[in-house]
Amino acid sequence: MTDDGDDGQRFGADHAWLYVAVVTAAYILSRGIAKAGVRKPDHDVDSDRDASGRAR
Repeated sequence: MTDDGDDGQRFGADHAWLYVAVVTAAYILSRGIAKAGVRKPDHDVDSDRDASGRAR
């Protein structure tokens, strides 16, 4: 529920949606930065096995 601004508080739906958009953008940006820091290991244990599951 938001205020329509008639009583001087000046927090209407437009301000609420602006804050939602800013928080959402900040969250998406932070997740992108967090995922950019995750790296795949250089040596994958499963890649040392052939199709039958035996070690090479």
